[in-house]
Amino acid sequence: MLEIICISDEEKNLINKNHKKYDLLISCGDLSPRYMDYVIEEFNPSFALMINGNHDEKYYPAGVKEKSGFSDIFRGIYVLKQGYINLNRYIKKNIGIMGFSGALSWGAQPFHFQEKNVSKFRKSVDRRKKIGLIQELDFFISHTPPYIQDAFKNMGTYHQPSYELGSFYEKYFPKIWFYGHIHSSYTSQNLDFKVRKNSGYSFLINACPVKFILYDEEYKKLMDVTSIQKVMFSPLDLSVKKK
Repeated sequence: MLEIICISDEEKNLINKNHKKYDLLISCGDLSPRYMDYVIEEFNPSFALMINGNHDEKYYPAGVKEKSGFSDIFRGIYVLKQGYINLNRYIKKNIGIMGFSGALSWGAQPFHFQEKNVSKFRKSVDRRKKIGLIQELDFFISHTPPYIQDAFKNMGTYHQPSYELGSFYEKYFPKIWFYGHIHSSYTSQNLDFKVRKNSGYSFLINACPVKFILYDEEYKKLMDVTSIQKVMFSPLDLSVKKK
């Protein structure tokens, strides 16, 4: 089993009461290096992974641009700007993870993106998958959520889901898609979804401020999700094309 703590956007006083050791820490962005240091010290993950949110640019000195890899700004954390890794290389867990940084807004990548950037990314993924460079895809991590009909309504200009990420979701259908950017205080809508496609299921999970995940790496199955509040999943069905 894979024990995961997933966080995003809101810096809370999280306490590891049972002193549990976690396999993986995932951040969906907009958290400071100082806060990330605190969470790592408190939860002691075997591997820490993040993508950038739209507010992360302020943590980088002027002119500093990092590629995907272990960060000098977020120390000890693998920052997956736009790309793919398999955890087998790092913690002997056959878990494939893909990420796409930034918010759907005007500005420079990786802190912002436009739909055309996702389209270019998807074509690159298609090529790499075709030649076998990408096999397992357990998790996808983004800051902006993917667009799925009936999932997000009236989000406002700055928190719109991405149509291109939605197309990516439908095509590659990862077991879990983690996202941030939309705080639960912004809306009364439920932000966690169980997504059906034909006979398969995926989970779209909002990481703000924290989710604790138990994932069966052998059977590729989500076993449990907990949070500060009770986690309720709304159903979505990609198998039914709506007019």
